[in-house]
Amino acid sequence: MIQIIYETIIPIFRRYILGNERNEFHVNDIEEIDIFEIKKRGLLQIVAEILQSLMSNPIRKTHISFKCNLDSRTISKYIPMMEAIYLIEKSPENNAYYRITQNGVKYLDKFKSFIKLLDDDKVKLMQYNNPISL
Repeated sequence: MIQIIYETIIPIFRRYILGNERNEFHVNDIEEIDIFEIKKRGLLQIVAEILQSLMSNPIRKTHISFKCNLDSRTISKYIPMMEAIYLIEKSPENNAYYRITQNGVKYLDKFKSFIKLLDDDKVKLMQYNNPISL
C-alpha cells in the first residue's frame, strides 16, 4: 500500500491539490503531508472517507461533499484525482452520480488495515513508554 501511495496518489495529489508539477516523491516530503494530524484530515483519510461514502450506492458530488464535510472546491479537486487513479468512476446509469470501483474497495480495505496496524503500534508504544508496575 505504501508503494501505491508513493507512486500514484501523492504525485497526482501534488498536481491536482497543490498545483505542484513535480511528479516525484521523496521520503523527506512526508513532512509536508501529515496524514495523522489531529485537527485536520490528511489526503489519505479524505480519500478513504469519500470512498466510504460511496460504498452503499452511487451518489452525486454534492452528497459526497455533505457526507464527508468538504466544500465544493475541495471535492472538485479530489474527484478528478480519484477518477484518474481508478478509485471511483461515473455511474453508467447517470453521469451525475459517482460510484466506487474495485480498486477503490481494495484501497479502502488496505487503508483500514493500515490504520489498524498504526493503532496497534500506538498501543505497544504506550505500553513501552509507560510500563505497568506490579
